[in-house]
Amino acid sequence: MKKTVLLFSLLFSLVLAGCFETTDELTLNKDGSGVLTSTNDMSMIISMAKSMGGSDAMGDEKPTDTTVSLDKMADSLTSLTAEEKELVKKGKLGLTLNMADEKMITRLEIPFSKPEQVDKIKGISSKITNYFLGKNMGDNMPPGLGDKMPSSDPVGDYYITSYSPGVIEKKLNKEKYAGLESDEIMKGVKEVADNGLPMSNTIVINLPSPAKSVTGKKITLSEDKKKVTIKSSAEDFFGNATDLEFRIEY
Repeated sequence: MKKTVLLFSLLFSLVLAGCFETTDELTLNKDGSGVLTSTNDMSMIISMAKSMGGSDAMGDEKPTDTTVSLDKMADSLTSLTAEEKELVKKGKLGLTLNMADEKMITRLEIPFSKPEQVDKIKGISSKITNYFLGKNMGDNMPPGLGDKMPSSDPVGDYYITSYSPGVIEKKLNKEKYAGLESDEIMKGVKEVADNGLPMSNTIVINLPSPAKSVTGKKITLSEDKKKVTIKSSAEDFFGNATDLEFRIEY
């Protein structure tokens, strides 16, 4: 039991600080439908837990590598709207947990019928994580923590991504950015970043046709011009938030 409490205590601390390596892969079809796959790599939690509890503290946990459909979980997420529940029912959640190899990775995959649903899916992902962790931790979940669970991408929440025919654009939400200093979650993100703990984000966009033009300081384009990759970190955000903006025309 001590092992479980230690692991989840660290997990929640890092969740609140946004201390993950995240990858969002967006695949768009010509009709506007597609799939968003969000991967959170939280493996550092296990190495930190081992350093706190000894090298053998978690070595006897049985490895887990599973994928579950979210159709039944959707109705249990009472905070979701009817539209959000329908999106969740089409998705699946994967979990890789291996204490010996120090791996802890979640993979959420949800299809959509129109690109405007992508932002809703990103908002849903934190609620699914909250529910999933709560179910696994049970009575060991710290009181009131569920109400504090942030987005899975706290830095990304400071941007507005718009989708129109042939154009994807991400711009800094200047109004929200003006209140950055009062954001307790972002204070935690900055603290862990200043202490050298990684928080990186990769966005991969698979386009239905070759890009005509791309702009953005963190953006790269594949040879066939159909895959766009944007890599950034918390340090980039706190250094110059506009560096994470981009525009893609295809």
